[in-house]
Amino acid sequence: MSKRVMTIGLVIACMLLLPVAAAAGSKVDKLKDPGNSPGQYRKILEEIIDEGDAAIPDLASLLEEPDPADEIDRKKQWMIKVAAMDLVAELKAKDALAILENLLVNSENLSAIFNSARTIGRIGGNQAYKILEDALENARNGEYTQTADRKRAIVMAMGLCGDDKAIPYLATEMKNPENEMILRVYAAGSLGMLEDGQGLALALAALDSDDPYLRTAAIRSLGVLGSAQSIPALTAIAEDDTLLGHHQEIRLALAQIEAAQLDGDDRVNFVRNQLKSHPKETLFLRWGTEKLKNINSAASKKALEDLGAETDPELEILADTARIKFKAMK
Repeated sequence: MSKRVMTIGLVIACMLLLPVAAAAGSKVDKLKDPGNSPGQYRKILEEIIDEGDAAIPDLASLLEEPDPADEIDRKKQWMIKVAAMDLVAELKAKDALAILENLLVNSENLSAIFNSARTIGRIGGNQAYKILEDALENARNGEYTQTADRKRAIVMAMGLCGDDKAIPYLATEMKNPENEMILRVYAAGSLGMLEDGQGLALALAALDSDDPYLRTAAIRSLGVLGSAQSIPALTAIAEDDTLLGHHQEIRLALAQIEAAQLDGDDRVNFVRNQLKSHPKETLFLRWGTEKLKNINSAASKKALEDLGAETDPELEILADTARIKFKAMK
C-alpha cells in the first residue's frame, strides 16, 4: 500500500550497475555482484532461501552496513537492502526486528520507513506486533519526525502482521477526522487484511478523489477488503480513459475480490490461474504467490510447487518466484 513501492525490477536494474564485485564466501554477498543478470539474481535469492536461518546473520549485517558517501552508490546499496528485507520477511527472521525497528523510527528516508514497516509486518508474531503498537503510540504522541509518513507505514504494517489486537487502533485512526484521508484509507485497508470490513464505505468514497495517490490507496484497500460491493465502482474507473495509471491496480483489486468470494481449493485454483495469466506483472506476482503461501494448505503448496516447475520461458519469472515462496514455506 505504500505509494513508493520498490519493485524487484528496480532492484535488479541497480544490481547490474554496482561497481564492486562481491566477495566469494557468502550467498548474501552475491547480491552485490555487478555481473548478475536478472535470472542469475533470482537464483541467488533462491540460494539464500535454501540456506534458511543460516543466512539471517549475513542479511542482518547487510542491513546495518553504513551508507556510502556517494549518492548514486547510496541508492544502489539501498536497492540491495530492500531485497534483503524481502528475504528477511520470507525467513520470518525475528533476529532482524531490532534493526528494522531502528529504521522505522529513526530513518528520514521514506523508502526505509515504509519498507522496514512492511518487513516487520510480514515477519509477524508478538514481538513484531509490539514494535508496531509502541511505534504507533509514540507517533500519536509526536515523538517522531515525519509523523504522518510513519503513521501510514505503521498502520499498513499492522494489517500485514495479522494480529486482531490491532483492530481498535486501526479503527481509531480510520475514524479520526483530523487524520489525512490517505492515512484513514490505509487503516481501512489494514482492517480488511484482518477480515474487518468496517472501512469499506470510506475506501469507496476515496475513489472519487482527484489525488492519484489517494485513489491508488483506495483501490488497493478495496482489493484487500474483498467486498463484491466494490466491483461496479472499480469497473467504472477502469473504463474511464481520463484516469490513467490505475489499470493494473484495478485488475489486481478485482482479482482479489473474486478470490475472496471463493473457498478452499477453488480459491487456490483461481489464484494459480491469475498468476499464469499475469506472469510478468509485479503486483500479481507479489500478491498471488504470497496468497498461496499464506493459505498454506496441501493444495496451495502443490500449486506453488507446480508453478515453480514450469519450463515455459514466458513463465520464468513466475516459476522462480513460486519456488522461492514454496521453499520459504518449509
